[in-house]
Amino acid sequence: MGYCPEKMYDRPMLIAIEGIVSDITDRKQDEMRKKQLVDEIKHFAYIVSHDLRAPLINVQGFANELKHSMGEIGALTENISPSLSEGDRRKMESLLSEDTGEPITFIESSVGRMNGLIEAILKLSRFERTELEMEPVDMNEPVSEVLTTMAHEIDEHDVSVSL
Repeated sequence: MGYCPEKMYDRPMLIAIEGIVSDITDRKQDEMRKKQLVDEIKHFAYIVSHDLRAPLINVQGFANELKHSMGEIGALTENISPSLSEGDRRKMESLLSEDTGEPITFIESSVGRMNGLIEAILKLSRFERTELEMEPVDMNEPVSEVLTTMAHEIDEHDVSVSL
């Protein structure tokens, strides 16, 4: 006769099984909703980045046309400049350089920054799920860019900014 542990005692041996039962239905539904929201956000970011690019290209094109036209006007005015009074000549030079040149440069700069933001949104739309890592950020550069961008408004409203 072989060895049988259950038969070693007069009464049956109790064998216990331990476990934990947990309903994870809510958690799984939350995970599915989260994935769906992430997919919707990525799709939205993709659409927004493409929809913003079209008017931005138009603004850049019109700024280039305006810059080209102002260059031609400047060349034409060189011929009549000697016949103008000193005051009219200064006014014309101011109009051609500061009053139109600076805004065109500002538009081009703003278009460049906006294009960078659109590229970031487009990258976000293509971004796969990864773990984010926290790291220190030097805020001096972005704050400086904001102050440069808003310099006209800061001066106009006599605002004092201290860092």
